Formats: sequence, C-alpha cells, structure tokens
Amino acid sequence: MMAMITSALRDTALESRARREAKRVDLVATKSRFRKHTTDNHGGFQLVDPCRHAVVIGSKYNLSAKDVIEFCTKHVGND
Repeated sequence: MMAMITSALRDTALESRARREAKRVDLVATKSRFRKHTTDNHGGFQLVDPCRHAVVIGSKYNLSAKDVIEFCTKHVGND
C-alpha cells in the first residue's frame, strides 16, 4: 500500500515538473483526462503553443512526462 502511494506521489511530482519545464520554454503541457487509449488519444501529454493555439508535439497525447521534460530541455533558447 505504501509503495503505491509513493509511486503515485512520484508520478505527480514528475508531471508537475513536466508542466514547469514546458512553461519555461513558453509552452503548455496538457494531459489527457481520457482514461481509455484510442487511436487519437494515448492518455499522455501534448505540448501546446498558447500564442498560436497549436500543438507543437504530441498531437495524440502520446508523450510521457519524461518526454515533455526532455523536449523542453533540448529546446531551451531555440525559438
């Protein structure tokens, strides 16, 4: 039981970090609230440019929190 709680907290912290990293590069990380995987919705994250209202990457919500962090880290200053 305690391991499940620790794992959930770790996942939540990672998702929060992904959102902060996206914000740092002027993007928004949105996570799908849909529970079941479909062809167009894999239940993960997508990165959106809020100025253009356009998906930058992850149009099928197919990014993990780690993917978001990695993308944002690589694209710091690459406007």
